[in-house]
Amino acid sequence: MKGFVNVDKICVLLASYNGEQYIEEQLCSLFEQTVLPSAVIISDDNSTDLTWTILEKWQSKHPKLIYIYKNDTGVNGHVGNFSFLCTKALELDYDYFLFCDQDDVWLPNKIAKLVKKCKGIEADKGVPYPILVHSDLLVVDCQLNLIANSFFEYQGLPAPTKHAFPKFLIQNVVTGCASLINRALLEKAAPLPNEVVVHDWWFALIASLTGQVAFVDEALLMYRQHNSNAIGAIAVTKKKNIIFNVAKQLKAGSKHLYSSVKQAQQLQNTLQCYNNHQLNDFLSFHALNSKDKKQIVHQLINNPNSLIEYLSVYIILSIVTRVLKTRASKHKKALT
Repeated sequence: MKGFVNVDKICVLLASYNGEQYIEEQLCSLFEQTVLPSAVIISDDNSTDLTWTILEKWQSKHPKLIYIYKNDTGVNGHVGNFSFLCTKALELDYDYFLFCDQDDVWLPNKIAKLVKKCKGIEADKGVPYPILVHSDLLVVDCQLNLIANSFFEYQGLPAPTKHAFPKFLIQNVVTGCASLINRALLEKAAPLPNEVVVHDWWFALIASLTGQVAFVDEALLMYRQHNSNAIGAIAVTKKKNIIFNVAKQLKAGSKHLYSSVKQAQQLQNTLQCYNNHQLNDFLSFHALNSKDKKQIVHQLINNPNSLIEYLSVYIILSIVTRVLKTRASKHKKALT
């Protein structure tokens, strides 16, 4: 172990599933940090390969640092596994939490830089204050050969420093494995509701509405791309080719906005004390007048000059919010 144990209580939350090929390389990178974690909590989603055997070996080597669990919640998959980890984290006495995938490689200063950024904001704002800090990523292939120096440029994502609420309601720019959250945010966001689309998006939503999402403009890990990625990177050039298939785009957009609204409903339920008018307008979009609809759509979309983007969000959001409102009313009637 090259680093030194910091006085801060830092916990890595690692989700694993059939990761025998790459997980040891990831674990090695955790123990080569300039600031070491206080603990590495690993949840395995019932792997069928040698992942659990590898984890037991590492746990026996570092019994005071590595803790391994099997996800026995019955909620499987990427989101279910991280949800289990977040619930477990609530029971533990740590101040900072970093999400970790099984197949990446962290650069040696990743923990140090994210913690420093978070502590600087805490010192300025005061504790407790919900904070999420995230960074850029190097996109690499399965052999760690460089594909792109910036994940954000490779994906064609909006500038993270300009992406804020309410844009987070329909688009997430935070990558979980490049993120750190503090305890104040964990306690607001966990346990994760069933409606959560992706764990990092949920934490970004809570932070952007109740605290702060901060960005470190530097790649702090190698984001490995291979055939078994739970969530991977798609080059913006490849995404542009899909635009011509209008029907496919509309179908995908409808599904995405439906999930976004469902998640936003749960956000409103979780943060009942936050009466945010932008969130309220988003959820009651179908009932707004045309002027207010136009205003909220322009707040949501990335390119206000794109008529296609504007009309797509306007039409689909009108339909989705009306459908969900009607279903909720019918459900309420059935219960009375």
